[in-house]
Amino acid sequence: MQKLFLVLAILFTSTQAHANDAFENIQIGNWTGRNFADEKTGKFSSCAASTPYRSGINFFVFVGRDYKWSLAFSNLDWNFELGSKIPASFLFDGRKRFTGLAWAFSKDTIVFDMAADSELINAFRYSTFLDAFMENQKLSFRLDGTSRLLPALASCVTRQLEIERVANTPNENVSAAIGQKSSNNSSVSEQHDTEIEAIKLATNLAISLQLIDAKIVRKKDLPVNMSYFDAGFQFGKEYGGLKLLPALKSDDGLTVASDLISLDGRNCKGKFASGRTSELIDNKILHIGFSSCEDSDGRRSVQHFIVPRGQEQGLVIYSLPIGAKLEGSNQPLSQDNMDGIKRAAINTF
Repeated sequence: MQKLFLVLAILFTSTQAHANDAFENIQIGNWTGRNFADEKTGKFSSCAASTPYRSGINFFVFVGRDYKWSLAFSNLDWNFELGSKIPASFLFDGRKRFTGLAWAFSKDTIVFDMAADSELINAFRYSTFLDAFMENQKLSFRLDGTSRLLPALASCVTRQLEIERVANTPNENVSAAIGQKSSNNSSVSEQHDTEIEAIKLATNLAISLQLIDAKIVRKKDLPVNMSYFDAGFQFGKEYGGLKLLPALKSDDGLTVASDLISLDGRNCKGKFASGRTSELIDNKILHIGFSSCEDSDGRRSVQHFIVPRGQEQGLVIYSLPIGAKLEGSNQPLSQDNMDGIKRAAINTF
């Protein structure tokens, strides 16, 4: 519970404290949120979001690093006794009722620790209205966006814990942790830093595209045929990858696209088509390689986005399985969303 105290304090004082510099900006409907760290230890503590209501009440949803979730409500007109227990009940869409005890975090803020109950979770996610009964008061809320909010907060927690695990991997064990030794003479420490940065950039892309159900994957957990990448994305049975490259000549982006297309061709046992191009997106150059394969495993398409990071900073490669479907994400990797994908790739750092 101390973690929740710290998060609320951070929210109300508008101070920033988030671990590993991997800042997540969550925006779903009227809900705005981010990740938070314990201000004493610096360790990731939770992901949270809030939305204001015209009644003057602010509504908060928290998911902690242990995946336990809580709701909180604040109103400057309230005057609760600090730490007091408050009988409370929630009624969803006038049908499903849940009861328990809320407690006063401060005179104007109460917190309700929610049970890990699938029926309660689904009621919160899929109901349209919530009536909360506390201290002879009835508080009514319209629940817009909650079907996507809880999965987004849970995914935020998963990504932050993964970043924390990588960051805490002892340097002497990094070679084993990332699955292979570097092909050049870079140090183990550099490999370690590269993987951390790759996971952060993968997280940024997932957030930008609202890939709510995507899993950020470490190098060691990628399929063998994707060992080239520094980190990746998992979309059900499909994978995408992210690779950091050192500074290259300005025209090497298309060469990299050709190399990636060639690799796609070697992994295809049937009909294969490919191409490459360069575009100017938001006044930034973006190199693109694309391929499609149709064989006994079905039809699949991949697009490789090669993004220059600036003078002498190298390139970032995002390889994404176009057409991969994610529940609750409105198919952000569809061909119809290509402009959004391109802008997300350009603007992830």
